[in-house]
Amino acid sequence: MTFPEGLLYLLFAAISLLSAAAAVVLTGFIQNAIRRRSRADMPETRQDTQAAGRAPPVGAPIRYAFADGRLLSEVREDDPFLAPDTDREYAPTALSEAMATLHPDLPDRIADLMARGEPFRVIGYLGSDALSVAGQVDRDHLAVTVAPAIEGEGRSLDLVDRQMQRLRRALCLSADAQWTEAADGRVTWCNDAYLMLAAEIGGVAPDHVRWPPSRLFGEQLDPPPIDGNQRRCHLKRQDLGTIHWFEVTALRLEGGDILFSARPIDRLVTAETSLRDFVQTLSKTFATLPVGLVVFDRKRELVLFNPALVSVSTLDPGFLSRRPTLRAFLDQLREVQRMPEPRDYRSWREEIALLEQGAEADRYHEIWTLPSGETLRVTGRPHPNGAIAFVFEDISQEVSLTRRFRTDLDLDLCILDDLPAGLIVFDRDGDVLRTNAAYRAMLRARFDGTVDTLAALDRTQATLTEMTQVWQEVFLPSGLWGEIRQFVRHETDRAAWSDAATERSGARMHCRVAPLRGGNTVVWFLPADTGWGELLSDGAWPGESDSGLVGNAATAGAERGEGVA
Repeated sequence: MTFPEGLLYLLFAAISLLSAAAAVVLTGFIQNAIRRRSRADMPETRQDTQAAGRAPPVGAPIRYAFADGRLLSEVREDDPFLAPDTDREYAPTALSEAMATLHPDLPDRIADLMARGEPFRVIGYLGSDALSVAGQVDRDHLAVTVAPAIEGEGRSLDLVDRQMQRLRRALCLSADAQWTEAADGRVTWCNDAYLMLAAEIGGVAPDHVRWPPSRLFGEQLDPPPIDGNQRRCHLKRQDLGTIHWFEVTALRLEGGDILFSARPIDRLVTAETSLRDFVQTLSKTFATLPVGLVVFDRKRELVLFNPALVSVSTLDPGFLSRRPTLRAFLDQLREVQRMPEPRDYRSWREEIALLEQGAEADRYHEIWTLPSGETLRVTGRPHPNGAIAFVFEDISQEVSLTRRFRTDLDLDLCILDDLPAGLIVFDRDGDVLRTNAAYRAMLRARFDGTVDTLAALDRTQATLTEMTQVWQEVFLPSGLWGEIRQFVRHETDRAAWSDAATERSGARMHCRVAPLRGGNTVVWFLPADTGWGELLSDGAWPGESDSGLVGNAATAGAERGEGVA
């Protein structure tokens, strides 16, 4: 089939036009595609991105690592928060300022992470896009990670974050230093008290303590104490050289970390040291006491005794060192015959019960006369916390001396009672100390007054006024009695003198007044018809000296409770 020549030219022209048009369209499409690809490949600047209100290109998590306040990670050219040429020492501050637009709390959270290693997780917003910013301790450095947030993560994280903030504030109020350690001994978290303690021990300012802080207690916590137990540790200040004491407890956590808490106990240690020194001082004092001392606790087990107890009780020190009970201690005393032998076993048990009850009530005071003739004074006293103490004192010499003194005194009193002259002794207050048999018999034979007045002769404590009334009943009125009262009361010269009084029957009675030792006074009476009246008028009698028979007997009689007998 042949086409006309004109039609061929028309077809060729049409094909040429269509080819040119297709080339133009294809060229424009390719140029547009290249322009779009080039625009997509070019990174937007941090200023353009944030100014446009679009989220930074965080398709994958971005991680910033720090150690000793210095940035360790490399900064990418397209990093949305840090420029590649950022000073690594200044990087923590720059990062805080850059992330302040995401969430207002982020600068403080990053600062807490850098200072105390406190982890955090915050949901921040840039435009309508949510970003998750997390800070944590990663072995020997700190890490801040930025990643796209999961849908709905913000609300749950806010609740958890508020609860964590409350717990952290509560820990900051505690005076106890608290921290956690990893299995390799690294400090992974601590509270403010630990950082303050680290600064104090190191002698530096708190803001100079870098993360992670050192292990303050070091080998003292190797191995850590068992959960619930306490271990006493100490730290020494480098600047002052003072030592601080702590009670440290540990709690194992999931993942192998251990939570420690150190409570300051400086006051407790000081009190314990003072108490120990005081006990040592008391022990040294007890060791020099001549009396035996033994203390039993509330369980009635021996807890303390001094060396003198061994001498007084003759018990074996080994037996005492084994902390016997009170019953066993008394049984052993009975075995070695260092206590009175009871009548029978029943009375012995009753005596032990009474002894313990009496010591608890502070009313056990007994004199034990031993089969050997020795005498012990035993005193029981209560002590704090239900303890009781017994004091054993050997008073054998004292009892022997007292018995010998009483024998001599009885002899002196017998001699005074055998004298023909009556005597009466007054103290300086006018109380009667002593009369002899001749005085009482003489006045009774001559007395003709009231019965009440005569009763003064039988009272154990009569007075000068009452005796004056007796004399006035027996004798005629005389100024002698007033002079005697003045002499006894030290209202006149204390030189011895004598005079005579007349009985109502007309008989004469010689009287002599003389001073005695200690301000006491003796008055002698002797009837004139005995022919011995000159004995009361010629000089002082031997018994009137300061160390004579009458003075000793009168004073001793008063000490024994003897007055007008």
